[in-house]
Amino acid sequence: MPQPSLRRHRPPRLATRPSPIGQSVLVRVVHSHVIQALCELADEELQRRLWRSSGEGGAEVSSFSECVSQLFDDSGLGVELDRGHLVFGEELDGRLRSLSVTLHKVNDLRPPDDVIADPLLAEVRAVARLLAQDLGST
Repeated sequence: MPQPSLRRHRPPRLATRPSPIGQSVLVRVVHSHVIQALCELADEELQRRLWRSSGEGGAEVSSFSECVSQLFDDSGLGVELDRGHLVFGEELDGRLRSLSVTLHKVNDLRPPDDVIADPLLAEVRAVARLLAQDLGST
């Protein structure tokens, strides 16, 4: 019998933040997607298990590209950051933008083991680990 997925859906986190011109802006980000993706990016063993998985026997499967997509696309975070909306605060948003730049430097058209071994992934893991910790308390 396949094991249940570790990923759980939560309703999107909605927050109202002041915009630079003083009006309120509704920021819509699925916080759980952000945290889950950051946790995956922070954990090399999890990457090995998920990114190398064939899905046989109902095993969970993921990839570097899917993880990055979950972090910025599925969560809505990328759109909000691109619009200049304040999502988690200036400092955390800046760190997330910086992480995005680093992630885009990773060549994801390689086999999973090569992506996992990429020296940039060591930097990504350290940054993602700290972000997950910091955002877990927001």
